[in-house]
Amino acid sequence: GKIVLVDTDKLKELKEIKKLGIDAMSKEFTLEKFKGILEKKRNKKIRDILMDQNLIAGVGNIYMSEILFDAGILPARVAKSIKITEIKKLYKSIKKILKKAIKLRGTSDSDYRDTSGAPGNFQKVLRVYRREKQKCKKCGTIIKRIKIGQRSAFYCPRCQK
Repeated sequence: GKIVLVDTDKLKELKEIKKLGIDAMSKEFTLEKFKGILEKKRNKKIRDILMDQNLIAGVGNIYMSEILFDAGILPARVAKSIKITEIKKLYKSIKKILKKAIKLRGTSDSDYRDTSGAPGNFQKVLRVYRREKQKCKKCGTIIKRIKIGQRSAFYCPRCQK
């Protein structure tokens, strides 16, 4: 981690900020922009696209699993296999899950605290993340975990295709 104090007008000059992709919660992150990202990365797994901060900034591992569950898409699917109706649903799920996570002040998975020192509450509404071998809250099927790129992804083999 790193903390840097800079004037707001110089924020975009930081090399770490320059490398970031579009903010998933910004107005600039439109469905058309999202389709363009998926088209450019057609052969990449959707999990990797969502997690690549150089493409889309703001989606972490916890939220990736929850977004893909909400959208009904398996983490290992390749972008080019995702139909337009699924892309629209996935785009809505990104906005929906991140908005909910912000409202609940994030996920206190271990020692996370918000800027006021309070724990987040999103972990109370997790549907798949870290629920391996537990029943899906939607259909009752056992949640599975796979490793993709050294990180875990959690999914329901029945609800996600």
